Amino acid sequence: MEPLPDRAAEPFGFRDVAIPAWVWLSVGFIVVATLGATVIPDAEVGSLLGNLGVMTGFTSAGVLFVRRSRTLPRGERLAWTAVGVGFFVGISGAAVILVQIAVTGEAAAFGPADVFFFVGYLIALSGFASLPHAAGGRWHRTRVALDALVGAVSLGTLAWIVVLAPIAPRLASAPVWERIVGSLFPFLDVAVFVALMIVIVRRSSYRFDLRVTLFGIGIAFQVVADILYLRSGVGRTFAEAQPVFPLYGIATICYIVTALIVGRTPPPREYANRKTPLWAMVLPYTAAAAMALFLLASVVTSDLSVNDRLLVVATLVVVALVITRQAVAIRENRMLLDDQRSVLVSSISHELRTPLTSLVGFLDLLNHATSFDAAEREEMLGIVYDQATYMARIVSDLVMLSRGDLGELSLHVRRVDAGRLVDAAIVASGIPREHLTIELDDGIEIYVDPDRLEQALVNLLTNAERYGGAHRLIRFVAAGGGDLVIEVHDDGPGVPRQHEIVVWDRFERGPNRYNAAIPGSGIGLAIVKAVATAHGGTAGYRVSEVLGGACFSLVLPGRIARVGADQIRPDETARSA
Repeated sequence: MEPLPDRAAEPFGFRDVAIPAWVWLSVGFIVVATLGATVIPDAEVGSLLGNLGVMTGFTSAGVLFVRRSRTLPRGERLAWTAVGVGFFVGISGAAVILVQIAVTGEAAAFGPADVFFFVGYLIALSGFASLPHAAGGRWHRTRVALDALVGAVSLGTLAWIVVLAPIAPRLASAPVWERIVGSLFPFLDVAVFVALMIVIVRRSSYRFDLRVTLFGIGIAFQVVADILYLRSGVGRTFAEAQPVFPLYGIATICYIVTALIVGRTPPPREYANRKTPLWAMVLPYTAAAAMALFLLASVVTSDLSVNDRLLVVATLVVVALVITRQAVAIRENRMLLDDQRSVLVSSISHELRTPLTSLVGFLDLLNHATSFDAAEREEMLGIVYDQATYMARIVSDLVMLSRGDLGELSLHVRRVDAGRLVDAAIVASGIPREHLTIELDDGIEIYVDPDRLEQALVNLLTNAERYGGAHRLIRFVAAGGGDLVIEVHDDGPGVPRQHEIVVWDRFERGPNRYNAAIPGSGIGLAIVKAVATAHGGTAGYRVSEVLGGACFSLVLPGRIARVGADQIRPDETARSA
């Protein structure tokens, strides 16, 4: 098997596109056949010639789609191949009509052959709508589907009013098969609209996809031709219906041109386009607006009471306000996402500043000073290692925080000395020890993940320094049953009652959310809560009964191993959370 060509080096568009001679012949025949079908006096001969032209176009497009999509990645290859298969199925319907005309001299405008058209339509549209390069998550796809359904329902209603209503008497007296097919045609075109909207409105990972544009233009011409054919075809033969073959010819040429360049993807974006163009968001609602205008005109000209008219008009106004409100909400959500991204960047810089300053300082000392002995250098390298590990952990937690999955914190529990853990947290926080009061019994040993608990304690200390007063208290309490209680008190203003719950949320700073004079990102307490939960405990807040300010606490059940000389729990160095 020959290796696939390097598509990354291929130019996008029509440059260097190899066009086989048979494609030129096919396009020439399509032009001659579809135009000739409109000028030949004999309707049967004209319909036969026009049908041959459409068959030629569908066959050429199907072959090109299947062959030229083979070099694409799997997702796009399957999507465009499905489009080609849809054309082949549609050809079968055209072939049945062609045989009927050749054998009997005529064919019904609507008959069994339309089953092939319907199935081919659905296969091609399913492939087109499943193009994988259209980016977006689950909720974005749901919103796009709802937008498309708004347009589809509105367009279907308009199709009934404009297309089906005028031909309803003829449709009612036609054979059952014609009634079924004639009723399905407008809704099939609505499905076309839905497929187009799904691809147009979704965010694209390509800068501009000419393939989608050309294919969409072809579909638009075919839909118009189908509607005109439906209006003239009920109760008549295929020749009497006089399909507008030039429109079908233009559609098939658009399909062929799309298929010629289908294997050449456009330049990709570095990131998928985050903002859907305004016109694409409004497009599904234009049909809804037209439907509302039809309703309003009907209400004005009908013999309704004043109250009924007022009710209909008020309903339309409310619908318009709801749509406007949704547009404003989308704009607001975009601004909120941009703000959260900015906050996340600020959070990363803030959380890494203290350990990075310490790390750079010690490395500078080690690089320029020569008076340190081996023990001092080893101690400094140990601090550098600890700070680097701390930074890596912060980055990991920030990534976790941005994804919203802090509940998945993993722990490495071991038996540690509580006093050493407190000392490490004080050093990491950068707060002078003389500014702290520590209440901690000697000999307290605990079963925890020391790195995670140190991170939580650092967050509580920096929180007390940032928002509290001049006095701070760290208290470790061995409660009954071997429970560990950690408290950090301050003498600041505390947390207002209305913010006591929300301060644990990500990016939430309570009463200081808009206070740029006090640095902070609003992620410290969220991480504290996550660390407590991972240890099987809880995090809480109350007014400090000692200093009168804030008191943030952690309660970790069954984490005390020893207090002084009293053994509380046996050695469990591998005890899990």
